[in-house]
Amino acid sequence: MEWIGTSSQTKETSPPTGALFWETDTKNMYRYSGSAWVLDSKNSDSEELVAVASPQFITASWADLGGEIDCRGFNTIALWVALDINDSTDVQLRALPKLAASSATEYQPVIETISASKVEIQAEIVEFTNNADLNVVVSWDTGSVWELLQFQVQAAANGIHASTGQIDSATVTKGFK
Repeated sequence: MEWIGTSSQTKETSPPTGALFWETDTKNMYRYSGSAWVLDSKNSDSEELVAVASPQFITASWADLGGEIDCRGFNTIALWVALDINDSTDVQLRALPKLAASSATEYQPVIETISASKVEIQAEIVEFTNNADLNVVVSWDTGSVWELLQFQVQAAANGIHASTGQIDSATVTKGFK
């Protein structure tokens, strides 16, 4: 059972154990312990994938961006990226859900486009076509069903110069909305 409200609202006094209360103004999630409302420490988390001191160069092939991310207990994931484009063009990001840790099997989320005559399904890929340095956040709704995921990055081309694009920093935040 879930309730949504603000921090100034009175919470239920005797809900079922495990009930959730989401404060829309503070973004805090509280879980009822059976005797009291307790701040649920699993309502948000963050993880650094690429440190500023060790940027990741972007190649023309898909490459892992950091390690696997444990998504269990969260239903939204955001990737905060500082992109130094240099001579790379059309940098792409994707999030690939996985069923098991360290598994080579990654699944591609899709986007459906429905028209009167057909349903088209294509891979969900985020592409930056303005080819300029960016500080950007991209989010995915995991529906609380992705257990693990792997982010990947590639560029359509790295130009004719030696100045390959790079991810200067990347941080993942996980939340419950």
